[in-house]
Amino acid sequence: MLRSLVGSEMCIRDSLDTPERGLVLLRIRDEARQNLEVHRMLYESSRAFGSRKAMVAEHGQKELSETVQRLEKDKAELQAEVQRLLGRIDTIEKTSQSDRAVAERRHNDQAAFLRKTNQQLTAYIKAETEKASSRK
Repeated sequence: MLRSLVGSEMCIRDSLDTPERGLVLLRIRDEARQNLEVHRMLYESSRAFGSRKAMVAEHGQKELSETVQRLEKDKAELQAEVQRLLGRIDTIEKTSQSDRAVAERRHNDQAAFLRKTNQQLTAYIKAETEKASSRK
């Protein structure tokens, strides 16, 4: 403020001595004031802009953090589901193998029974045929 008063006083004294020089000094003083005011407004505007950006970034950070937590929870649930399904697959495969083994044994037993029955019937038919041909 004191500097401003000294500058104004210098402009007045120079205006009295040389009016052209005084006018130039007044213009320079006014432009300097305007320039200073523009810089002050620019500084305040940039501070406000920076504050808004920081708040937006902070808000975005919170949203990202919440999203990460939600996705990690979903991941854990899906991994548990995978483990449950893998256990179910193992159980189904074991049951299927045992059912297949039982069916194969049953088939083999039935095939063996039919072979034995076929042999017996073949032997019986052969024996009956021989008996019938020996009676004639």
